[in-house]
Amino acid sequence: MTLIKDPILWCDFETTGLDPNHHSIIEMAFVLTDGFRPIDIFKESAHDSLDISADCKFEDAVFTTVIASDPVPEMQWSTHAYEMHKKSGLYDQLMREHNEQRLTRQAFVDTEHYIASSLQRVLMHDGKLQCPRLAGSSVHFDKGFMLKKMPSLHSMLFYRILDVSSVWGFFDMCKRSFPDDKSEAAHRAKDDIVRSFTIAKRLGGILLDDVLLGALP
Repeated sequence: MTLIKDPILWCDFETTGLDPNHHSIIEMAFVLTDGFRPIDIFKESAHDSLDISADCKFEDAVFTTVIASDPVPEMQWSTHAYEMHKKSGLYDQLMREHNEQRLTRQAFVDTEHYIASSLQRVLMHDGKLQCPRLAGSSVHFDKGFMLKKMPSLHSMLFYRILDVSSVWGFFDMCKRSFPDDKSEAAHRAKDDIVRSFTIAKRLGGILLDDVLLGALP
């Protein structure tokens, strides 16, 4: 299988609050890219026949699911998270899936295993794993929840992260003009991960233009 030169695992979690020691993951989204090129690794039928050179749209490569890292009746909710997810519709979807008994502990464990095995299928070469960087907006937040709730997946990551929010803030600090982002976070995992990737590509394009024009060394 072709070697992925720059593996990046894009991630977004929706949670019941800000503290991984007390709050829970209730929705997740993941995409693997090689630099800015999406790779659709989360296909049930792909297995060893997966063609990582095939082109696809970022949003089509997203793996996303409503999930419960802890028993739903025992979840602790911050007021802000409850109101936010009621507004987005995620809370009601979570309750429906709980009532249908889909959000078991085993389902969460199986999901972590599925994501990890999908990554290993394309990132394991000669017994050595290419550790991907974790990327997203304020992705240190998601990394903290992953460490607490999905430690096996967390152990596969490279130690550096790609935080789109920090890059955006750096551009702003330098008073570098760039097109305003008029969109707002939807607080649904797939929508937010697509938004992060779109912003990152825009900022990367501006930086590349500066290099080509001689504005940067």
